[in-house]
Amino acid sequence: MFEPLNTEWNRKTGILPGKGNADLLGIKHGIAYFSWTTLDNSVTFLKCEEGVLKKHFRLHNNISELLLQESQDKLDTLLAKKTKFLKYPFEVV
Repeated sequence: MFEPLNTEWNRKTGILPGKGNADLLGIKHGIAYFSWTTLDNSVTFLKCEEGVLKKHFRLHNNISELLLQESQDKLDTLLAKKTKFLKYPFEVV
């Protein structure tokens, strides 16, 4: 759904274009929750302020209300399961 830009933070964390896939899981109270899946299928769950996400990732299309609702359902399920979300970029380094 979106891809990392080649920024200093992304270079430090290894979250780079062509190195994996990013999937937006939802935005809740101004915090964006997303997953990063590496080429070897290792998944890391991350969170950051919505503005940080927009500075370091490129959205491929406008996110519609429907898409956000579908993603929000995934996010609510993960949060209910107490999934650990690392703070991007600080806990990823």
